[in-house]
Amino acid sequence: MMTEYRNGKFRPYRPKQKRKTAAFIRSICNFRCLSTGFFVIAFLLILTAWLMPVSDADTGPAKKLYLDCNSYHLEEDQLIEAESARISAAVESYTAKQEAAALASFAEAPPAAETIVPETPVPEPSVPETSVPTAYDDIDLLCNMVEAEAGNQDLMGKRLVACVALNRVDNPNWPDTITGVITQPGQFASYADGGMQRFSVISDATREAVRLELQQRSYPALYYFTADGYSAYGTPYFQYGDHYFSTR
Repeated sequence: MMTEYRNGKFRPYRPKQKRKTAAFIRSICNFRCLSTGFFVIAFLLILTAWLMPVSDADTGPAKKLYLDCNSYHLEEDQLIEAESARISAAVESYTAKQEAAALASFAEAPPAAETIVPETPVPEPSVPETSVPTAYDDIDLLCNMVEAEAGNQDLMGKRLVACVALNRVDNPNWPDTITGVITQPGQFASYADGGMQRFSVISDATREAVRLELQQRSYPALYYFTADGYSAYGTPYFQYGDHYFSTR
């Protein structure tokens, strides 16, 4: 390899033309580096001068824009609060006027005349009186018999027993009074064996059953039996409770 002494040293040999070209390229590169560095430094200085305030009295555009935005939001909040306060004051004023007008109209209106409604006595509910024929001479005796014969039955069972006694009073084949029907020999076991005397306290249900049968009969029965079945007397009609009822 050919060498030459250049710049105090032996270096690879290069023609002069190539050395000039290399020196030119190196100078251009050095210039570009310097120019690029210069432009970068200049750009940074300009940017710094634009963003940073020069003094306390002067602010950069970015900070000025930030302050303007804040002031805008503050002004908007103040406007909203002021509008809300104005609306609240208007509502309170309207309400106060309405109350004052109502009080004034109430004070000016003449007192209403008091209407006195006369008290009407309420009649006590009463059971319509049933005209009791003279044949029904002893209602208490009938109640005593029903209590002794059907004291353990419900209201309808008591009514049916009372109905048999009253049907006999109305029938020409039996005595024409309650006393005569009940005291007839061999007809009502409670009278014959003294059972009626043991039932001297009459229940309200028994009295109600007798009262209803005096108003209207339930069935046309003339006999009833308690010996677990019908007897040879009469025509079997129906069974209710502990009793078997028969007609003529």
